[in-house]
Amino acid sequence: MYNSKDFPELSLFIKDTVDCFEKWNILIHYSRQPMAQESICSLTKLTGRPEEAIKKAIDDLLMQGVLYSKETSRENYHLSSEKAPIFEKLKSGMTDKSARLRLLMVAVESIRVKSNSGKGEKK
Repeated sequence: MYNSKDFPELSLFIKDTVDCFEKWNILIHYSRQPMAQESICSLTKLTGRPEEAIKKAIDDLLMQGVLYSKETSRENYHLSSEKAPIFEKLKSGMTDKSARLRLLMVAVESIRVKSNSGKGEKK
């Protein structure tokens, strides 16, 4: 069951992590399937997003410590056990209609802000 006290933590996690819809889609997938082992190809099919965009998102999520891959199998990506608690809260938040909308709004705003932060600085 969703606890509204988790919203600030979830909001901060989303703001720190999400800068594109590919990352948002990947986070939602792993919140629903925390034990999943996915490849770039499978995530491309699951999200319907371009392979290059998924690859970049995975690389970023690996650097952020959200996902990891075993050295023996670099093609399979797993949810980091360190992030399991926040993903459990995200899963709970996605089951509550009001919370789901609020979390999506945070993600969209984060994507908008980060995508606009580099614009207008070129001279």
